[in-house]
Amino acid sequence: MVYTEISIKTAKHDLHSGVYGGISENPVNLLSHLISKLKDGKNRILIPGFYNDVANINADELKNIKLIQITKEKLIKEGGLFNIGGGEIKFSLGERKWTQPTLDVNGIWGGYQEEGSKTIIPAKAGAKISMRLVPNQDNDRIYNYFEKYVRSLLPKWVKVEIIRHADCLPYIAPVDHPIFGQMRNSLKKVYGKEPIYKRVSGSIGFVPIMAKALNVPVLMVGFCLSGSNIHAPNEHLNLENYFKGIEVMTDFYTNLDKVKTN
Repeated sequence: MVYTEISIKTAKHDLHSGVYGGISENPVNLLSHLISKLKDGKNRILIPGFYNDVANINADELKNIKLIQITKEKLIKEGGLFNIGGGEIKFSLGERKWTQPTLDVNGIWGGYQEEGSKTIIPAKAGAKISMRLVPNQDNDRIYNYFEKYVRSLLPKWVKVEIIRHADCLPYIAPVDHPIFGQMRNSLKKVYGKEPIYKRVSGSIGFVPIMAKALNVPVLMVGFCLSGSNIHAPNEHLNLENYFKGIEVMTDFYTNLDKVKTN
């Protein structure tokens, strides 16, 4: 992920729209225009170079993704959505969630937002924009593409600040490593079902760093249900899975010395 913040300013202070309307550029309008140029009508990201390094997925990976992806109706119910949108419709729902990069406005502000009306032309506006990346995309390169493109969409005289808040590298776990076989055994022993491998659209920054620094595979196991509403006010973890998770990890660590990596 690359998480950014854009702040643009066109005047020293807010102005009366009756006095300065038509001669003072509105930063909220500029920002709206900028955001509208980040994606086309089919939700493809328009930043030049953005897709250059996106890794292709093979037939086996695609088959597994389509096997475990849930239906449109279930996604709508779980997320409290009104419909599906935001991604390229040429990809399946699983591909859109797990294999394709995304760009989203996480927050936007500017101008008068209190009750009633106030006839102003605001002096500044801002937005927070995040991009979720996939394997082979380079964070520095993506940020540079983004910054260059954003600046190209604004008049040269506008004061613009682009902040790079946080980012982390993409990571794909080597599931053919023996350590994953041991985790599969532990999960199957406790849950009585064959576990699945699935990609996750999360951003855990230390994972790729640790994998590279220690030259070891990083194994991530989820014990929450798909409807646990991560990051929502009612985020929750099923107690049965909590206790089963303890059983799984106890069995895994107990048998860790049996894993042969050579």
